[in-house]
Amino acid sequence: MPSRAATVAEGASLSLAAEIQGPWTSNRWSFGDGTVEADALGVSHAWAAAGSYEVVLTAYNESHPAGVSATAAVTVAEMVEQYAVTATAGAGGSIEPSGTIWVSHGFDAEFQILAEPGFHIAQVLVDGEETGEFDAQTAAAACTLSNVTADHVVEARFNSAPVAGAVVVP
Repeated sequence: MPSRAATVAEGASLSLAAEIQGPWTSNRWSFGDGTVEADALGVSHAWAAAGSYEVVLTAYNESHPAGVSATAAVTVAEMVEQYAVTATAGAGGSIEPSGTIWVSHGFDAEFQILAEPGFHIAQVLVDGEETGEFDAQTAAAACTLSNVTADHVVEARFNSAPVAGAVVVP
């Protein structure tokens, strides 16, 4: 195993393969977190905490009873929590992005709402609560969820636009 570096998310598994040159009788993997594994050419390991770790593979044989070692540096990055934000639009318009998107903890999610011709935005709800008032002329709006720290549901509702007038032609 030549010296290499890798980055992995906290709790995610990293697969490692041994490249031992010459005959060997045993080997030992040390993952830098107190965990060891012996006599395996390929291993998979997940670190429980973020940080920098040194993975050491030591191969042993009769010529090298103390072993020959190779090292890989592994950086384990903290897992960022993500939240599901589901956006839907009723008949008469659209919301973009639509469906479920994933937003990292503390980040913002922005949605564009657009009424189709002959419709206007009636309501925009976030988790069932109205976010503002819209008049019968509002055809486009934006909705921003700031500092997202939980799952949310965004729903756009539309009504048909009022008739602007009528003329009777004899």
